[in-house]
Amino acid sequence: MKPWYLLLGILMLALVVCLPVSAEANATPKAVLLDLSMNGDVVNLIGSHVVNNYPPDNRATKKIVIRMLDAKGALLAEQGVEDPRIAYLEEGVVIREKVNFSVIVPFRSDLATIGLYNGSTSALMLSADVSGSVNGYCKQNGSDPDCAAAGISPVLVAGIVVLVLLLAGAGWFLMKKKSNPG
Repeated sequence: MKPWYLLLGILMLALVVCLPVSAEANATPKAVLLDLSMNGDVVNLIGSHVVNNYPPDNRATKKIVIRMLDAKGALLAEQGVEDPRIAYLEEGVVIREKVNFSVIVPFRSDLATIGLYNGSTSALMLSADVSGSVNGYCKQNGSDPDCAAAGISPVLVAGIVVLVLLLAGAGWFLMKKKSNPG
């Protein structure tokens, strides 16, 4: 067999093995959950964590606007939610003064801050740092495609570099052997 065919076959095999798998196809749906309390117009953070589930589609209303930001403060996404103090009863509507509620947003490995804004006045109601929850989840679930989506794994890069060097060395060896038969 000619060395070029062998080298070409090895390169084709390396390409097939190294093709990245789509993170979207293999990722478990997840969301970031903020547990909050509200007393009047004051919102306080109780805690945050990542849950394995689909986030709700909260785009129907903008009584409270939720802005998801990365570590540099760039807007990643925005959605709206109802005012959690409003309770709809058979007899009508009741506005509660104190309420505990949760805000659920789509998971992103680059999510750092979630801001809640008054939908009428655009005043900031709460800014919650969720980077600890997101980073903690990714540390515990390092093989999760959503956590690796922010960048290529250093192990994968090192593996590809080693493979390319091995293939280049094999090609050089075969070329030397062909030019110096004997």
